[in-house]
Amino acid sequence: MPDPYRDSDAPACPRCRSTLVVAGTDFTCPDGCGSWLPHRTIVALIGDRRLGTVTNNGPYWRATALPLTRCLVCRRELEAHYPALERQVLTIGDCPDHGAWIEAGDRAAFERAYASTIANQARSALGPKPTLANRVAALERRVAELEAQLRRR
Repeated sequence: MPDPYRDSDAPACPRCRSTLVVAGTDFTCPDGCGSWLPHRTIVALIGDRRLGTVTNNGPYWRATALPLTRCLVCRRELEAHYPALERQVLTIGDCPDHGAWIEAGDRAAFERAYASTIANQARSALGPKPTLANRVAALERRVAELEAQLRRR
């Protein structure tokens, strides 16, 4: 019989089968096997771009190959990506629809590997910075609109 106080809705770690622990929007293995970033978290960080297209792969000879790993949601085999970090290569398995498994890593490692893409995404979310000329032109248009309204009265 299931025990609601001991059973969890969190997925199991694809390595050791321990129940993943919720850490904000992410799930981490309590035994250090890795972390799962849901798709919505990845989109919030890097936008709708695919993981394999937004960073340079690291030196494969330093990478730890991704063992057969399946998506925690749809069970499809994950696509392997190996973005370079300072002195190592991060191993990531990606399901474009549901999220990414970071082998023996966490969100901080993911954010270091994709730092430039995350920064670009944050800048583009703010929109273009208005220039002084654009602001003056917008103010002049608004003044003209207001003057036209006054003349109609």
